[in-house]
Amino acid sequence: MNRFLSDLLDLTRIEEGAVTPDLVPTDLTDVIASAVGDLAKTLAGRKVQTSIDPNLPLVRADAVLLNHALLNLVDNAAKYSPQEEPIEIIARMGRRGPVIDVLDGGPGIPQGSEQRIFDRFARGETSDRTGGSGLGLAIVKGFAEAMGFTVEAARRQGGGSRFTIRIPHEATVHVSMEDIA
Repeated sequence: MNRFLSDLLDLTRIEEGAVTPDLVPTDLTDVIASAVGDLAKTLAGRKVQTSIDPNLPLVRADAVLLNHALLNLVDNAAKYSPQEEPIEIIARMGRRGPVIDVLDGGPGIPQGSEQRIFDRFARGETSDRTGGSGLGLAIVKGFAEAMGFTVEAARRQGGGSRFTIRIPHEATVHVSMEDIA
């Protein structure tokens, strides 16, 4: 099955509520490393910087869905930014829970398109790139929402885009010493 049909099938399943996430304790470090590894061919010759807070808690997530969401975000960053611009992936603790940011040095999201960019078949208007289905970011949003997360897009000051997956505090896994013993 080609990528477009696969993405369309994923999106249809999301919209019909047929995606039931398997929320289990998940290490964000592992999911990020897996996504970067899965994209090794796409990212060959690119500088990818990761910064992961070592104190991040485990989160209740579906590792497959989260991996797929990150694959789409990092692949998008590679498509829409010049080869010489680094792609950054930052996992940190935000005010309301863990946050994963994917930053690129591309043309940035047009002002006012921050929500529309997640619509089905939406494409970046500032890009001269062709190809792609326009479904990737809709899938990211659908998978994130299926897990109870949110996703946002913003234009970075100085150029480029920032895509943020926000994981609510309620999805963090609290491990006590009693759990370990």
